[in-house]
Amino acid sequence: MPPPTLDSLVPAYVPRGPDTGMRAHLRYEYAVGGAAAEYRNPWALVVPCPYGLPNADQFLYFPKQNYPSAGCCGILERVRDWAYAWE
Repeated sequence: MPPPTLDSLVPAYVPRGPDTGMRAHLRYEYAVGGAAAEYRNPWALVVPCPYGLPNADQFLYFPKQNYPSAGCCGILERVRDWAYAWE
């Protein structure tokens, strides 16, 4: 069963909340339960990556690694275990 929030892992499992390591895109969004249903996974990590004009570009991590080629989030391009969704 996935944790209800990423912060619930602190400090029992990790010393602090996760950081993306990308200066311009610092936060993870965590989808679990019903919020993860659109991704067909029990949970998902999303890193919003907007630039310039409003757009919905984002990095996605699905634990099942069952990324579609297109659909839920635009066109997906695999980047190792992650996917980049762009419009």
